[in-house]
Amino acid sequence: MITTMSTHLSLANLTVRYHQGDDPVVMGLTLDARPGELLALLGPSGSGKSTSLRCIAGFIEAESGDILLNGQSVAGTAPERRGTALVFQQPTLFPHLSVGENVAFGLHMRGIDRAERGQRAERMLQAVQLEGFARRRPHQLSGGQRQRVALARALITQPNVLLLDEPFAALDPELREEMRALVRVLQREQNLTTLLVTHDQQEAATMADRIALLIGGRLQQIDAPEAFYQRPANLAVARFFGAQNFLPGTLAADNQTVATSLGPLTLPRTTVSPGPVTVVIRPEQVRLGECDAAGFSGNVREHQFLGALHRYAVAVGPVLLTALTTAASFRIGDDVKVTLPAEHLWALPG
Repeated sequence: MITTMSTHLSLANLTVRYHQGDDPVVMGLTLDARPGELLALLGPSGSGKSTSLRCIAGFIEAESGDILLNGQSVAGTAPERRGTALVFQQPTLFPHLSVGENVAFGLHMRGIDRAERGQRAERMLQAVQLEGFARRRPHQLSGGQRQRVALARALITQPNVLLLDEPFAALDPELREEMRALVRVLQREQNLTTLLVTHDQQEAATMADRIALLIGGRLQQIDAPEAFYQRPANLAVARFFGAQNFLPGTLAADNQTVATSLGPLTLPRTTVSPGPVTVVIRPEQVRLGECDAAGFSGNVREHQFLGALHRYAVAVGPVLLTALTTAASFRIGDDVKVTLPAEHLWALPG
């Protein structure tokens, strides 16, 4: 596999609006995709992820801001001259061309001779594990195979930046895992700067070097995957990444003691300013014990069996807390003791 020179992609205060007078779909987006990294653009539907990707590819014009590749602006540059390759959720293959011809199409448009096109297409099909498929037609392929062809067609032109717009969403779970692994291997082999659009937290966390979370067209946080679980930037980020337990309180001047409706809680020293805060703890970090154990007194109100885990909703005074645990010993109506380990508490402003 050819190793390409990595590209540094920068978005500088990018704002995109579809129609004059409408609210922007993307608002002041500034971020960098480092050379050779896989950056996931994560967020709920309508957050501006795909719009940002199409803007980078040149299919949508930004209202303001800039797009730079290795420091050079490509704003206003035609899509075919940007050196980007975009793979969609539904592969758009030419039905009248063979698999090999589909893969080699970009080379044909660049004037590469037939013999070289064929050789490079064969090598690319081997890379995506479709050796021997060159003479088949798209209608003879499964959904996963068609997506592999689309990926091969994108990679054969050795793009500066690979853009992936939820390319695994239409695949069944087993194929989805195979494609994720394949893309990651090829991306690393080629040292190829890649942007992956997804709404799937697990997909972003397992594939990406870093994640950029967009909500409502605005960048909320860009960081390593584990930081979104351990150090969310705000309540919106915490909620999106599965935090369900929120306790309003007041942080004392010592930056460790928080007065809450459950009583005082002590947490690791925080950089949040004293005053109104929200204390957050993830469900899997809440500890449940027998009623004679230490902790807050609670009562089990709901129980869901999730296979390896059990989800409990526990009323603790005026608060309903969610706990995820392997313990199956509690039933609805049971009195329990609830512990909120200080090392797993964090405070967010407001």
